[in-house]
Amino acid sequence: MPLRSVPKALAMGAIPFAHIYLFYCLCKEAKVAWGEAALNPTLMTILFLFPVLQAYPAFKLTSTVERNLTAAGKKAYAIPARYLSLLFLVPVALAPTVVLAIPGLVLAYAAWLYIVYATQSRFNECGVSALG
Repeated sequence: MPLRSVPKALAMGAIPFAHIYLFYCLCKEAKVAWGEAALNPTLMTILFLFPVLQAYPAFKLTSTVERNLTAAGKKAYAIPARYLSLLFLVPVALAPTVVLAIPGLVLAYAAWLYIVYATQSRFNECGVSALG
């Protein structure tokens, strides 16, 4: 299978509902590439649908990518996976105050696009092929 381009992945990540399919594909590709039995793409995608729970599947994906790329001697993300996934909780924590909830949503959206960009570019460097 060919590699998915980074601009295509960013476009998919920015489009509502297409980002869910992209998240599923990234989880599936990581599971196939590294034989991660603990990474269940279907369960992680279902959890990713709920804003309160998005931090856990984001952490599972980013920590899997970070662990395997570090073992291969490559840098995965500029921010550690645990801190990167915690950015998904900012809009939930700031939801009671409408004035702060909008910047929180922007921060979580920017974190998601960074995860898509970094993960897809590292997958392309390692030759992890796109599934489907």
